[in-house]
Amino acid sequence: MRKIYVNRPTLVRPLTQGSIFNNGIATKYKSSISGIIITARCDLSHEAKVEYVYYLPIVGLKDWYDIDGKSCLLNKDILANQKKLMQSCTQNHIPFQQMGRDQLIQMSTSIEDIQRRNAFISLVERYFYLKSISVEDYKPSNNNIETLVNNLFENKYLDYQLIECWEDPSQLKVILLRDLKRIEYKIAINLSGGVEENNIDSKENNDLEYSETNNNLYIIKAEMASPYVEFVLQRFAQNFSRIGLEDMNEEKRNNMKIIINQ
Repeated sequence: MRKIYVNRPTLVRPLTQGSIFNNGIATKYKSSISGIIITARCDLSHEAKVEYVYYLPIVGLKDWYDIDGKSCLLNKDILANQKKLMQSCTQNHIPFQQMGRDQLIQMSTSIEDIQRRNAFISLVERYFYLKSISVEDYKPSNNNIETLVNNLFENKYLDYQLIECWEDPSQLKVILLRDLKRIEYKIAINLSGGVEENNIDSKENNDLEYSETNNNLYIIKAEMASPYVEFVLQRFAQNFSRIGLEDMNEEKRNNMKIIINQ
């Protein structure tokens, strides 16, 4: 089993790049969120250098699946069914753009073959059903779930990083690589010994989970080892260093075939 965490036989863990603490927050997630510090070590060692320390949220695998994983599958399913429906519309000489469900079903009467008409109507119903349901009500196929698992396991999702849990290696966590959060330096630097919620004056400046009883304790729980922390940072940077270019005209693809076949 790979060892991705530093083994420190001590109750007090110093704050450093790769430190993991409890009671963080994440967009769309409600609780049981940790955070991994990504601010450079040199910035953490000099108080006057930075005002804020930045971290990425870490969530449980099941929570990730219920919120982001299923959302990813639903969006992919919608796009796949949209493509099928658009192809069917083209084949049956029915316009797709700006058409609603009822309009498309009404226009399906122009399809003389009953089997083709019923197949077209099924595509319409499936597409608009997927667009109308919530992520909670979506039931992905086993094949789609298997693809999701494989893609996450093989680091094919640029937005997410799968890791073992620091408390129980048999459990898995997911780092949200695009959900950047911050903590004031004066708060973050004290995480090694623990920070009590009632000692945080400017809560609006710290992306932390707050309780109704004002008694949360924020403390470093683990430290990710090298080179795993550098790998996380590399993947985080990829999210913000990508350059998007306009695609070539599709006609050029067809011209390539013509040139090659000459």
